[in-house]
Amino acid sequence: MSNLPGILVETDWLADHLGDSDLRVMDCSALLKDDGTGKFVFVSGRDEWLKAHIPGSIHVDVLTALSDRNHSLANMLPDEQQLARVFGEHGIGNDSKVVLYDRGNHAWATRVFWIFAVCGYSNVAVLNGGWRKWQAEGRAQTSGEERYPAASFSVRHQPHLIASKQDVLSAVQGSSPSLLVNALPPPVFTGERKVYARAGRIPGSCNVSCDTLLAENFCYLDEADLRARFAAVGALNADQVIVYCGGGIAASSNFFTLYRLGQRNVALYDGSLSEWTIDESLPMECDFY
Repeated sequence: MSNLPGILVETDWLADHLGDSDLRVMDCSALLKDDGTGKFVFVSGRDEWLKAHIPGSIHVDVLTALSDRNHSLANMLPDEQQLARVFGEHGIGNDSKVVLYDRGNHAWATRVFWIFAVCGYSNVAVLNGGWRKWQAEGRAQTSGEERYPAASFSVRHQPHLIASKQDVLSAVQGSSPSLLVNALPPPVFTGERKVYARAGRIPGSCNVSCDTLLAENFCYLDEADLRARFAAVGALNADQVIVYCGGGIAASSNFFTLYRLGQRNVALYDGSLSEWTIDESLPMECDFY
């Protein structure tokens, strides 16, 4: 057996270790689909996983199994009991090493990375390039149902990795030193394109779009480039960073990257703009009105 080489692993490493008995590979994909009315919504990637996936991988439905289904907002972090149960049912034990991947821009895989971090579990990594790189390289794939034996998973809750609406408001009001980093595309950040209840951004935010963290081959940029992008907005030396987006998914890629670059005092605002923009008492900045 071997340990993970870091929190970002390459396809070569994974291919060499697929036979490790303590390895758990998780497809975390959710896919954007037209709901038939012209509106695009996220749906489970399970059907695509059943058709083809990395050998030995299982699919975790982030939209349901790893979300609080009783919350008015989508994809909110569930309670500790649900997390322990779901990871245990998926064969994740306290001694497992876990590699996460998805079929898009890593944001669903990094969302699950953040969830593991909140659980106090560190033996987890994201596959660089995800399914698209694995497939492009012509690596082994299989289809159909796969499962691991159930295991016991312990949660050691890390609340400092979660930012609340009040934490963000304190940053806006200047009563905390937190730097707010928005992970959405620039047109959404500036308010040119309205996606949520109100256009624009949380006041005082800077913008590092999660899509700018990736190269054309769907891999993360090299460390020097990533460091330069976050250094430019002061995120690497900030006392604390709060990352946010629309619903806590895209921002998780920023969380993951900052964590990888050594910024340990970083939290994710789970409600993000889905929560913030529906509260008319909270301020917004917009460049267009």
